[in-house]
Amino acid sequence: MAQLQPNAEADDGIRLSTVVMHHPSRAAGARGVIDALGDPSARVVADPEPGGVRSPLRTAKRAWRSIAPGATHHLVLQDDVRLCDRFGEHLRAAVGARPDAVIALYVNADSPSNSYAVRHAAATGAPWAALIPGEFVPTLGLVMPARLARALAAFLDTLPDELRDDDAYVDLFCRLHDRPVVATVPNLVEHGAGRSVAGNDGHGVRRSAVFVSRWEPAPGMWSTAVSGTSRSWPMRSAGSAEPGYAVSVRAAHCVIRFIHASVDHPLRQPCAPWRQACGAVGVAARTVLEGLSGHLRSGDPSGADLARRGAEAGLGPEPLVEMWAAGFLLGADACAPPGGAGGPAVPAQVARRARRRAIDSWADAGFLNPVPPSHREEIRGLLVELGLAAVAAGQAHRRSVGHAAEREPLGVR
Repeated sequence: MAQLQPNAEADDGIRLSTVVMHHPSRAAGARGVIDALGDPSARVVADPEPGGVRSPLRTAKRAWRSIAPGATHHLVLQDDVRLCDRFGEHLRAAVGARPDAVIALYVNADSPSNSYAVRHAAATGAPWAALIPGEFVPTLGLVMPARLARALAAFLDTLPDELRDDDAYVDLFCRLHDRPVVATVPNLVEHGAGRSVAGNDGHGVRRSAVFVSRWEPAPGMWSTAVSGTSRSWPMRSAGSAEPGYAVSVRAAHCVIRFIHASVDHPLRQPCAPWRQACGAVGVAARTVLEGLSGHLRSGDPSGADLARRGAEAGLGPEPLVEMWAAGFLLGADACAPPGGAGGPAVPAQVARRARRRAIDSWADAGFLNPVPPSHREEIRGLLVELGLAAVAAGQAHRRSVGHAAEREPLGVR
């Protein structure tokens, strides 16, 4: 069970206040989260107008102001989450390592750029990822210092319920207060099954990008520096010397998003198919394709077996190319330069599982749609192995050519 150490027994100076945002239509879900927490002080905060307009913001206002007396930090969970095993230990260690931070415990697998930030961290074995300001802050599980939670609650109270999307306005609050948001890698929270009471069922797959359900706490793991200083570190009022980018998969197609702020919008993410855009990030399309050809000739099961079994199951060659491209470009970007900082503190086994989940959650982006249900588990496994091989190939390529590879211009504005 994911037990949260009661505050009365804590000896680390952290006093957690915990609430669960709840809609009455999911009574069993809220009770399940409370039971999993194992914290008798955790409370349920219900939607005050469940029959009114659908508005997570309405409940979020109450949740963020419901801070227990004497708390140093406030955690808000939603009532349709699943917690990792030993959740309380991982959470307290993470908060203790970054007591002043806004910490997201979940990042959605198909969020435009935040999902790439955590996949990038997973590929390098880093325990933290900096999220992108201007993209919604994932609020499925979010913890912050109590003083900041009070300020957030006051800010949300100024907004009409009809604005609806609490995650967008938490992002706005953090940008207005110049507060970076970081995510744990692995994620500590997973999205539960069931329909969205907020009407978000059409927003794509609701699944964590890098959730790992069970792993042993590792001393010092969360003390490692935040991943993303060059690619995903927040671009705030001072701007960014070099626009970052994100590798994204939509409808089984790999695209590259170029991330930058402008005077009239906090986040612009123009994107292009990877074949057109990869030169701008220092990788030639032919290099990606030659890597795939070599892998298919190598006899590795994730190559030859996937091509054969995929064809038998109705999966053509193009999805293999797209998964390989996504993994290769991720690996080429997530390769620490020689002579860099010391290795991450994430245990090797945990890092491997987070990296696998990062690729596995890409498999949900339309790759399996043409595959009959009876074959999906097998094809998913082979696709994940292909993606992992691509990450390794991309990292090997980057090490061989160095980090100063010339970038080609791209006509994306």
